[in-house]
Amino acid sequence: MSAPEAKISYDMNVKSLNNSKIIPLYQLFLKWAISSKADGIIVGATFPRIISKCKKISDKKLSIYSPGIGTQGGKIKEAISNGSDFLIVGRTILNSKNPANAAKQLHLSCV
Repeated sequence: MSAPEAKISYDMNVKSLNNSKIIPLYQLFLKWAISSKADGIIVGATFPRIISKCKKISDKKLSIYSPGIGTQGGKIKEAISNGSDFLIVGRTILNSKNPANAAKQLHLSCV
């Protein structure tokens, strides 16, 4: 859920099962994760505003895993400062001519 096309699902509103209140779809999934005592949730690094809202709503009880760093446009510092606990980086490293250097540069950008 980190590609730009995911925006439509983050912006989608649904009716809550409990009280028929209209809420964003991601909040419904978040409430299910909290009530089922999940270890964490996935929120794209490309949506820092949603990361921040999820961290606040969950009262920091869930880890947030954020894919989409680099190639898809997610920024390390922005994701972390908004509440991401774990960053998922794939193509930026895998598609690099020098994967070790790409990983090192990503690491250096967050210290």
